[in-house]
Amino acid sequence: MAKLNPGDVYYAFRSDIEPPHNKYQLYFDNETVLLINTDKSRSSISVHLPQKDCPILEYDSNICIDNVFTYQKHCEIIKVNQLSTRILEQLKTLVRMSNLLTGKQIKRIEKAIALILAERNLF
Repeated sequence: MAKLNPGDVYYAFRSDIEPPHNKYQLYFDNETVLLINTDKSRSSISVHLPQKDCPILEYDSNICIDNVFTYQKHCEIIKVNQLSTRILEQLKTLVRMSNLLTGKQIKRIEKAIALILAERNLF
């Protein structure tokens, strides 16, 4: 099993979406995973994710910030890549605009992003 770090985008099967299929996902911790979709969310805000900011993507996508998922340990990770600092900064700003996440979920994502960015700035 590949080890994931906060800020990793990974491609793996999701059994809890309809229909179940392989999906790009943004990992923060085992309780905080955001899905990456081709289309923008119809019910909340999405963060545009150009393919150049995450080389494992096959095309420009959107980080969906209307629902938080848990990490599915039983699903094999097919590929992993770090998300760009630029998109993490944008996500940190925009996550507050989600009208479907709870305050606790928003704070958890903001804190995770702040730690990732602080760690990246140390090097």
